[in-house]
Amino acid sequence: MSDDKGLIGRITSTVSAASNPIKGVWDTAKELNSMNVDYSVKIKTEELLSRLVDARSASLDLSELLREAKDKIIELEALVNRKEDFDNDKINYEMYQPIPGTTVYKLKELNNLQQPLHYLCAKCYHLHVKSILQYKDSRGPFDILTCHMCSSDYMFEYFSGIRQTRGFIA
Repeated sequence: MSDDKGLIGRITSTVSAASNPIKGVWDTAKELNSMNVDYSVKIKTEELLSRLVDARSASLDLSELLREAKDKIIELEALVNRKEDFDNDKINYEMYQPIPGTTVYKLKELNNLQQPLHYLCAKCYHLHVKSILQYKDSRGPFDILTCHMCSSDYMFEYFSGIRQTRGFIA
């Protein structure tokens, strides 16, 4: 992740460094304009002040763009971190077909995570979202499990435990 010594820190220090010289020149030009000097010097000083106003405005616009870029970098880094976390967690799941034509992802039985058996929605899984399926209903010999993220329903053959506990512990 970008830190104060990385790209974000350099952006922040560049914005500050760009503003300071403009302010210094502005203050000097105002002092010069307030002195008793030749009329032509006053005209040139006012012209300089006008250009400094333009430079200051451009500097503020640049500062705003750099702040937006900094926010976007932070947002993208968070997205990359979430994706990496999901990719690291994917090794704990395997594709599973509770009945022909229905595919979900199942927690591997030999996991060291001490988690109860559960199933993930295949649609959400492919979108890098971990959405645990929940019991919804029964239809004859089948239990219907649903994804509360995308509203997908999955049919499972009835197996001991779901109907009694409304959970996944077999």
